[in-house]
Amino acid sequence: VSAIILGISYVILQKRSVRKRELKNFES
Repeated sequence: VSAIILGISYVILQKRSVRKRELKNFES
């Protein structure tokens, strides 16, 4: 169960990092 939670949290973190990159590119 813990492994599944870690996997989901990892994916969420990746999505957040991608959003930040897109926002930076959009601003510049």
